[in-house]
Amino acid sequence: MILLTMFLAFLHAGVNSHEFVGRDLPGPHGEDVQGAAQMSPREIFQAVERGITSGTIGSLSPLFGKQVSMTIRGSESGVFSSAQALTILKNYFSGKKPAQFSFTRVVDGTSNPYATGRMTFVSRGNKESVQVYVSLTRQDSDWVLSQFNLY
Repeated sequence: MILLTMFLAFLHAGVNSHEFVGRDLPGPHGEDVQGAAQMSPREIFQAVERGITSGTIGSLSPLFGKQVSMTIRGSESGVFSSAQALTILKNYFSGKKPAQFSFTRVVDGTSNPYATGRMTFVSRGNKESVQVYVSLTRQDSDWVLSQFNLY
């Protein structure tokens, strides 16, 4: 009886709180998927692709490490907090509508996973493109985005 009570209390806490689930991200169809704490490098790269192509850059926030190295063509360059990195990306993507993007090279079987690909977008009626490069690092045993470059 005690075990059943403890099990039911655990289930109840898990249903009403995200502390057992991790950080949530929108999946490919808007459903919640577990955040970086439970994600492989490949899953993180797929979430980045979805965030860029769907225009939901804010969904990447849970994937950022405490500090993110960034180089944004024509804009910012340096090491930023996760909140600053998100603001920089939101500012960059405001007014830009991604037309096409996917990672063309993904290296995820190493201790330094990275992915890169070309993004084409429309900005003020002009079609432009940039190279997107992201890399991951371990932070408290979880994979997190540690570098986000747009060349």
